[in-house]
Amino acid sequence: MKRICLFAGYDRDGIVDDYVIYYIKHLAEFADVFYYADCDMKAEELRKLDGIVKGAYAKRHGKYDFGSWGELMKIIGFDKLREYDRLLLVNDSGYGPLHSFKPMFDEMDSKDCDAWAMCGNKFMMSFFISVNNKIINDKNFEQIFTHIEPLANKNLVVHKYERGLSRILQEQGYLLDYFINPQKVSNFYKNNRKKLKELINKNIPLHERIFMDFRPNKVRLYSEDYVVLMMMGMPILKSMFFKVDDNIAAPHWQKVIVTDGKYPLSLIENHLKRMKLERSAAQAVKNKLKDKLRRLFYEHKIKNNRLITKICKIPVYSRVVTSSLERVED
Repeated sequence: MKRICLFAGYDRDGIVDDYVIYYIKHLAEFADVFYYADCDMKAEELRKLDGIVKGAYAKRHGKYDFGSWGELMKIIGFDKLREYDRLLLVNDSGYGPLHSFKPMFDEMDSKDCDAWAMCGNKFMMSFFISVNNKIINDKNFEQIFTHIEPLANKNLVVHKYERGLSRILQEQGYLLDYFINPQKVSNFYKNNRKKLKELINKNIPLHERIFMDFRPNKVRLYSEDYVVLMMMGMPILKSMFFKVDDNIAAPHWQKVIVTDGKYPLSLIENHLKRMKLERSAAQAVKNKLKDKLRRLFYEHKIKNNRLITKICKIPVYSRVVTSSLERVED
């Protein structure tokens, strides 16, 4: 299996962090890796990736990960991309691998699908996507990445490009799959509820864990449910796990996040310290209660291509979100 990996990066301080180097070094065991950061970086920062990647670039373009992947596609060229069996689209929004990549690649390579993601509910979550050569050769796929536009915020990027990519591939008749999907999470939770309870009871005080919620009907990356995903052998721990301020598991992550024992946890610790993402358990509990009250009285979210506002759980405003990604017709 000949793979190429386009790795999108961003760092507010303009550096290539050690956790990113570790991540890419392990990806390079399975693919030819090219790196592009959506920020300005000094040459010495990019040189940290010498001998690991096939090319490293950095320039502020403001088009998020899809923009960086598009820039790399322009640099590499689609003729070169078509020489590969699989194209990986990956970003630096997580730490890993906390479990080896090999079981995931072995399982997904054995499946009859055109595209897969590490995680997905109704669409492929774009922090780790793999597409086959058939899709690489599709002109619609090429057009998507040659016409990426800057958008006002990340939510619009998710709606237009992340969800849009999955929708277009499905409309084209491609088969999509996920290494971790809702059914897999639900089945694992049912069969391992006792182990999860033992892990939580052992490492989180009672007055904190009574406020924890485990909802195993979806793949959730930013809450206590991540503990379940890591028990399942998910290779990547998303950094957003630490940014959500009502995640009670986050302050206890060294004890409740299950790894294969090989990952140097200091890489996560150092990055959290630099980003000032350390949280106290007491504050997480307080924020959890505040969020529950807020959701009771006010809720504002995108669902089924509509922006919906609810007050006291009653919809009071709704409008169509128009920034959808359209398929390019021949």
